[in-house]
Amino acid sequence: MTAAPVSPRVATRLLASTEARLLAHRAALWAGFVLAVALCAVWNGGANPTWEAFAANSGRASLVLAAFLLLIGHLATSRDHRHGAAEFTGTLPASPRRRAIALFAFLPVAAAAGLLAEGVELLILVPSRLSGSFDPWLVAEPVVAPMAGAALGIAAGLWRPSAPAGPLTLFAAAAVLATLPILGSGPGDLPWLLFPIVLDRSAAPDATGWHVLYLVALLTVVIGAALARHWRLWATIVVTIALTVAVVAVRRQQMAQPAADRAAAMSHLG
Repeated sequence: MTAAPVSPRVATRLLASTEARLLAHRAALWAGFVLAVALCAVWNGGANPTWEAFAANSGRASLVLAAFLLLIGHLATSRDHRHGAAEFTGTLPASPRRRAIALFAFLPVAAAAGLLAEGVELLILVPSRLSGSFDPWLVAEPVVAPMAGAALGIAAGLWRPSAPAGPLTLFAAAAVLATLPILGSGPGDLPWLLFPIVLDRSAAPDATGWHVLYLVALLTVVIGAALARHWRLWATIVVTIALTVAVVAVRRQQMAQPAADRAAAMSHLG
């Protein structure tokens, strides 16, 4: 008696659920989770905590979780290219394209981890009674950032599966993020607006929704770059649209600034 053949779609779904389950049980994921929560608790340790400060600190902590997910994503994606793995993966009912799609099951797990970390960070601060106004858009940033980290790791693994590529990608991403706030002199400058987390919303307090849209568009660009490994045409279309949305979102943030601040930011860039 022979087992019934498994259709490619069913195989993809099974692989996706397996990848999600493996990620959820990885010790590295929970190490990043604990480190992110601990860092956020330390950064929030000052007197009179506010919602704005909590959002900024939670967002920065989520970048630490995103770094762990980047390395995990690269390791999972590059496993097909390790010694002896090609012979085994060649017998699987799913093609390399469908296995690449299955890896994007990491994204909802990354989002759940980011949301859970933010919830724990908030519970730690409950006795302190956060003051100030609550901005629901800023709560979304610590959820999207880990997804972007996982997607970047998958993209790096699909294009450069060699072992050093993961740490090098992490180093490059960290260098870019560390440089952006230095290049700008204030929260209204373009480098600050390009930073994935709103560190200071004073420049455009009513434009945080546009910043979240920019972050989602950035995530879509990374996903498109990963998919371009197997679907060049469709990935190019997705990346082009996402980049257009990102430019519009950043531009709307600039336009939401007061006229004086906008002129100062433009003169600084000049």
